[in-house]
Amino acid sequence: MKPRVDYLLSATLFLSPQLAGDRIYFISDLSGRLSLWTMDADGSVPERLLPADVALLTPELVACESFVVVPELGKVVVVLDNNGDENMQPCVVPLTGGDPEPLFGDRFAGQQVVLVSLDPDGRGRILVDPRTRPELEAYEFDLTQPGAGLNLLGSSNYGYYPGGRDADGGRYLIVDEYLSRDTTLWLWERATGERRLLRGTPIDARSDDEPVRREGFGDGWFVGDDGALVESFVFDDLGGLAWLIPVAATLYVLGNVGGLGAWLTGPARVAFVIGLDRYFPPAFGRVHPRWKTPYVVILTQGVLATIFLLLSVLGKGTTVEKAYLIVLDTMLLVYFIPYIYLFICYLVVRLGEQPAGPNPGWGGKAAALGVGLSGLLLTLGAMLVATIPPSDTAEPWLFRLKVIGGAALFVIIGGVVYWRGRRKAAIPALTSR
Repeated sequence: MKPRVDYLLSATLFLSPQLAGDRIYFISDLSGRLSLWTMDADGSVPERLLPADVALLTPELVACESFVVVPELGKVVVVLDNNGDENMQPCVVPLTGGDPEPLFGDRFAGQQVVLVSLDPDGRGRILVDPRTRPELEAYEFDLTQPGAGLNLLGSSNYGYYPGGRDADGGRYLIVDEYLSRDTTLWLWERATGERRLLRGTPIDARSDDEPVRREGFGDGWFVGDDGALVESFVFDDLGGLAWLIPVAATLYVLGNVGGLGAWLTGPARVAFVIGLDRYFPPAFGRVHPRWKTPYVVILTQGVLATIFLLLSVLGKGTTVEKAYLIVLDTMLLVYFIPYIYLFICYLVVRLGEQPAGPNPGWGGKAAALGVGLSGLLLTLGAMLVATIPPSDTAEPWLFRLKVIGGAALFVIIGGVVYWRGRRKAAIPALTSR
C-alpha cells in the first residue's frame, strides 16, 4: 500500500491535551474538522464529544483556554463561536459528550468572551469585549452557583485582565495593557471592591517629559500574604517568572544579617573579655588566628541562639512559645543592664570634670546632663516595655514575675561566676606570699 502524499503533507492534529482522571481530552481533526475528543489514558478508540456540525478554532488563535475539563462537576467548558464570527462563547458539555449549552445563556450574546482560567473546583475568570464600547470587563464565576455565580470585578479601556486569584478568591491580580509589553499591574481586593496599583505607570499619569519604563506582565500567582509570582517580560522578551518583592526580600535578609551581628557578635565581646579575665573558661578568650575574632564565643552563642529559635518555631502555639517569649524579654532586661552602668558612669565622669573654658557650649555640664539622662531614661523605658505582657496573657502579674525574676536570677548567676573567678585568682596570690 502506497501512502498518500496529501496525507503526509497534512498529518492529523492532536492538540491541547488535558488529563482528567483516567481519560485524556484533546482537540483533533480526526473527523475532517477540529472537534473535542476523549479517550482512555492507557489507550482506546477516540470518542467525539461535540456534534459533527460544530467546529473549533485552532487553539493558537484562541486567547487563553480553548476548553477546560472539570471532572468533579462532570462537565467540560469549551469555547465556541457562531459560524466563524469569532465572538467566542463558553459552552458546557457533559463529560460523555452532547450538544453544547451556553454557560451564561444570552448574557454575552454578540460579545467576545475569553475564558482566562477555570479551576477544578468550578471557579473561573473571564474577560469580555462588548464589541459596542471600548471598555473590557472582567468577571469571576462559579459553576456550582445558580446562574454560574457571575460577578463583575471591574472594567477598563486597557484590558482589566484578571491574571491571578488567591486561594479564597478575596484578591485578584489585574493587568492593564497599553501596548505590547507595556502594562500595569494592579491588586483587586474584595474587601474594598476596588483595585490599587502595584507596578508600572498608568497611562493617565504619564508625561512627555519623563520617560516611562515599559514592563510586561501576564498571569500571576499569590505567594503567601505579601508577595506574588508573575509572568514578566521585563528581563526577557520571551517571558519568565519574577517576584514583585525582590528588593524588599533582599533588604529583609540584609536587615536580619545586621540584627544577627548586633545580637550575637556584639555581645560576644563581653563574654570574650570575661574569658580573658578567666571568669569564664579560658577558651572563651581565644582569637581566631586568621580572622582575629573571638570565634569560640561567637560559635557558642550561635549554637545556643539556633537551639532557642528552633524551639520557638517547633513549639509555636504551645507553652514552649510562651516560655521563649519570657526568656526573650528576660534577656532584654539583662542586655540593657550594662547600658545603665554606661550612662551612670558617663554622668559621674562628665559632671565631675572641670570646665574646659569660660564658655564650654555644647561641651558643658548641661549638655552632658541632657545626653546622659536621655540615654538612661530611654534604657529604663525599654526595660519597662520588656516587662509588658502580650495582650492574650491570662495572668499578667505572673508574666512580670517570671521576666523580672528571671533577669534577677541571671544577675545572681553572673555574680556567682564573678565571685568564683575572684576567689580562684586570690588563692594563688595567698599561696605565693
